Amino acid sequence: MEYRKFDKTCYIRVDKGEEIISSVLRVCRTEKIASAIFSGIGGCSSAEIQTFIPEKGTFDLRELSGMLELVSMNGSVTADGDGNLFHHTHASFAYVDKKKHCMASGHIKSTVVRYTAEIELRPVIGGTITRTTDPETGTGFWDFSDKEISVKAKLSDIFEDRPDTWGYRGDPYFWAYLKDLSEGMEVLTEDGLEEWIKDEFFKLSGKKMSCGPEGTAVIEQFAHGGMSSGGVDGQWWLETGIPLLKSRLK
Repeated sequence: MEYRKFDKTCYIRVDKGEEIISSVLRVCRTEKIASAIFSGIGGCSSAEIQTFIPEKGTFDLRELSGMLELVSMNGSVTADGDGNLFHHTHASFAYVDKKKHCMASGHIKSTVVRYTAEIELRPVIGGTITRTTDPETGTGFWDFSDKEISVKAKLSDIFEDRPDTWGYRGDPYFWAYLKDLSEGMEVLTEDGLEEWIKDEFFKLSGKKMSCGPEGTAVIEQFAHGGMSSGGVDGQWWLETGIPLLKSRLK
């Protein structure tokens, strides 16, 4: 994912394999945008489409996969009183099923890009729209009380863009392991981040992370075949991985 900001508007390119809504929310956290609307088009590989059933008070879910043309996407972003961001997104997809041209639309839970998606994100100007919850349905609605909201950052955001190169085969799996753990965690200081990663390495391997052979560990749960399978390279983490993650905290 890459984006550029012109005046107050953000133009986001979401790339192959990336999820669109989480990318939009990530830009909002980076730019401290508490409320916005967005729209876009693209080509997707999968989508989770929901329809609210009032009698049940729940959403029915439909999952699509294949070549999905994202004909139109429109959504809004709001924050609650604690600075947590929420989206409300609808979209329409065109696809071919057994040579028949079809359409599917509804509330979007998630959708993954196949080729590219182009999103325009427009912050609310001159105020903030917050989120309130309807006690009867449990769904969120716009709140115009114009509260001052500070957008809460997510530690997991720094793990979104994976490096192009690694030390050993186990390093991408350790990266994914840390990303999963970081969901819901408060953002750490640079020193706190480094200590946390070293502690997790020690918990998994029984070794202290360091440069050289003594700082490398083979972790069974990250072994998926091939040379250096399951290997986590302490030197790569200390010289490349951790500095990269620290730079993303800023």
